[in-house]
Amino acid sequence: MRTLLSTLGRLVRGALSLVLRLLLVLVVIEGTASWIGFGISLPDGARPAERERLHMQYDPELGWAHVPDTRLEDFYGPGRHLTINAQGFRGTRNVPESKPPGRLRAICAGDQFTLGAGVGDDDTWCAHLSNLEPRLETVNLGQGGYGLDQSFLWYQRDAAAFEADLVVFAFTREDFVRMESDTYRQYAKPVLRLDDDGALTVRNVPVPNHGDRVPWLVRNATLLEQLRIVQLARPALDALGPVDSEKLTVGQLSELTGGVFEALQRIADQQGATLVLLYLPTRHDYEEPGDLWRRRIAREARLRGIHFIDLTEDQRRMDRLAMMELYAPVVARDADTESFSEAGNAWVAETLWDRLRRLPSLAARLEARTPS
Repeated sequence: MRTLLSTLGRLVRGALSLVLRLLLVLVVIEGTASWIGFGISLPDGARPAERERLHMQYDPELGWAHVPDTRLEDFYGPGRHLTINAQGFRGTRNVPESKPPGRLRAICAGDQFTLGAGVGDDDTWCAHLSNLEPRLETVNLGQGGYGLDQSFLWYQRDAAAFEADLVVFAFTREDFVRMESDTYRQYAKPVLRLDDDGALTVRNVPVPNHGDRVPWLVRNATLLEQLRIVQLARPALDALGPVDSEKLTVGQLSELTGGVFEALQRIADQQGATLVLLYLPTRHDYEEPGDLWRRRIAREARLRGIHFIDLTEDQRRMDRLAMMELYAPVVARDADTESFSEAGNAWVAETLWDRLRRLPSLAARLEARTPS
């Protein structure tokens, strides 16, 4: 009997040992396969170093900002230069706080659509405004990847002291999504929220400087998710890591947007400027309309008596081919960095100026500067 039990015990232990070895082999095979897959996808899937890093640097208050006094010849192609002045604005000259005698000044703030990513210094829609109205001097506060929050904080910090007649605060639908998070493409950023009294507060400042810590890993965090070991470790890493910004409801995001608009209006009033909120349409607005959010933005502006210009319907009146010509070609995985083409920037300037010159406050200032 003992011999039989001993034999059965050896058989059970042998079977368990075999199963464990098979499982180990399977784990090794699956792990090796994930590394092989990672290696195969690496040449085509890895993000190269962002070219924007040539003109951007870490900013503890904004996350990132332009490097002052930067001149990149042919950065966007032959003849398409990128120039950042000593103040960190896009432009070939510095801007004094006081307006030039006999001229009007417009400040343009926004994301890469305002920066003019892909076009030369003189071909941004902001620069085109001064071509349409020679009495108008423009200042370009556009920055790639900014959300509504960062555009506001930059304008408040670096342009609020400037004399201005007009402030055009431009945004796309993506800018509101960016406002919810404390990161953008793995780069940390500040976060705006409303406190219990409805006042704007800034969180996540000083902004953590993740971008210069092993930058290749930061750029390719999504690619690394393919590794099985990363997938298995994800719950533990998430538990140890910082808590992301809380997700906002549509109502909360609308209230926050309204708070930003109010703060913008206060600064513009101090400058003696007319504030205009500008909604810039993307391809997404043409192909997959999301009119509810646009109506909410318009409502927040209307409640506060702020001028709101939306170019979406102008875009939708175009045929599809004409619409596509407004935008620069994009790589699929970088679709969130979409921008206007040279034709698109010119279209925005012409369509916008047709609306701006009809505003009574601006029309009166233009009339006052018309030679008798």
